[in-house]
Amino acid sequence: MPVLKLRHYIRKRYRIISDWKICCVWYFYFFGSTSTMLRALLFEALKVGLLCKPLPVVIGNYRYLGSYYVYGSGDTYITTYQNHGGPKTGTHKWVVECLDGEAAVGIQDYAMDFERVEALQCKFMFPFKPPSKGIYPYYPQCFVKDFRLNFFCYDPRNSTLTANTFITGIFDDELNFFTWRAVADDNQPYKCCKTPKGYYIDYVSCYFQSTHDQYGEFYDSTTYNLVNCATGYVMTGMKKKVNPLTKNYNMDWIHCCRLGYGIPAAISPPVAYSASGMPSYVAQHLMKELPQSSLYQAQYRAPQHSDCNSTNADSPNGPRCFWSSRFIPARTKRAIYLPDFED
Repeated sequence: MPVLKLRHYIRKRYRIISDWKICCVWYFYFFGSTSTMLRALLFEALKVGLLCKPLPVVIGNYRYLGSYYVYGSGDTYITTYQNHGGPKTGTHKWVVECLDGEAAVGIQDYAMDFERVEALQCKFMFPFKPPSKGIYPYYPQCFVKDFRLNFFCYDPRNSTLTANTFITGIFDDELNFFTWRAVADDNQPYKCCKTPKGYYIDYVSCYFQSTHDQYGEFYDSTTYNLVNCATGYVMTGMKKKVNPLTKNYNMDWIHCCRLGYGIPAAISPPVAYSASGMPSYVAQHLMKELPQSSLYQAQYRAPQHSDCNSTNADSPNGPRCFWSSRFIPARTKRAIYLPDFED
């Protein structure tokens, strides 16, 4: 097939016009077509100088539909990769933003010492808030701040607007959500929202959850999210800081405060500081897991067989689900749940 006819065919078949998108289609043909087709596609790609263009496009989109991991327990994990861009205002829904009734409670980096934010952890926190039924905004009032310069949602200079606010989402203008570059990452927006009616933020209970230990070893992990707030606490601030060794920026801490309902009360933070200044976290016996309102059941779902990896479907315990090592479809009437450390 002549090259010009091939280009015309692709444009007509896939209804695309720009050459770089045509090159993306050719990338798939490149690995599954005849040798004649390969030569024609390679020649055309080299001619337009776009052979390298499809690579980040194809690789970057394979996880897009799997960005939200929504658990029936009321926990939601949002991966940030390729979820950048869009309107930057507080009145528009961001891609990396918690669902209705949720608040941000943690951040995660897999292997880069928190030189980027690779996941946002959200948790259902407002069972007494009427659901918005998918209509945005989810909360009465939201605004945008920058965690490079403004570390907290609350601002004493504008207490009326910023009191009783918490983090719901993060934003970036590039696909990796980098934080380490001095100039390219100077703009680091995050969204704060006002608590619904009846709820308040207990600022007496606030504490800092560090992203590293006293030796500068970061809590990045590919399996566990180690940087999150205690039960009943929500994120109310976050900060990045220049690393004295690498001179790059790293996420330094998140700020956690207790979310209360009803008559305001003050509770001491669930942390004690040693002489070195490093925190030791203690359990709060008064804190209980929030009940999940039946009004929000629609946005959560139970484990499904389609979530599991079909490549090991014949294993003794059945197929393993990629999103949770705790769920194993049982071959008997009773499901088996194992804690992560036994997996």
